[in-house]
Amino acid sequence: MKHLIIISLLLLTGCASMTTEQSAQWKATANFTYESEADGKDEWLAFDSIDQPFTGDCEDYAFTLQNEIGGDVWYVVLPGKRAHAVLAKNGISYDFRFKMPIPVDSYPGRFSHIMRKG
Repeated sequence: MKHLIIISLLLLTGCASMTTEQSAQWKATANFTYESEADGKDEWLAFDSIDQPFTGDCEDYAFTLQNEIGGDVWYVVLPGKRAHAVLAKNGISYDFRFKMPIPVDSYPGRFSHIMRKG
């Protein structure tokens, strides 16, 4: 039902011509719930699907979306020296905090290095 509502909104707002990557970000963001790792461990998870609800932190979101569309997960330094992770592919960044992808050149943070699951 949730997906039907999102698709209906896209059609009504004229956003129905989204790319595969944009559509995947919308779906992943709609199903994602941010939850910080309270125990101090920094586990990097990648869920099997963006079609079902999933919970985690920024790395978990980025690695899960990477499974769907490819690209690289980047360690990003946000203003205030806060660490963050986003997915980047073909010069576009995909971040759960934003509704639409943002060109890497316009992203409000510094891309530091690619993160790889071990």
